[in-house]
Amino acid sequence: MTVSHELPTSTTEITVGGIVCQGCAAAVKSAINRLPDIRSVDVEVPTHRVRVVHGRSISREEIAGALLKAGFPPA
Repeated sequence: MTVSHELPTSTTEITVGGIVCQGCAAAVKSAINRLPDIRSVDVEVPTHRVRVVHGRSISREEIAGALLKAGFPPA
């Protein structure tokens, strides 16, 4: 019998202004990964969409704040 000890996660998707290249995408990932309990960050440059899988202790507002602080305002 296998017991899973994975903690519950949430997924947050945000449209972000200012993402125009892979360098911007890397900066966005870096800013979000500084937050605790981040599992993964995917950035789609053409659509300006950021998808974050995170623990439930992180709110959408905290993610948006990290983006804004890094110079990438949520739309």
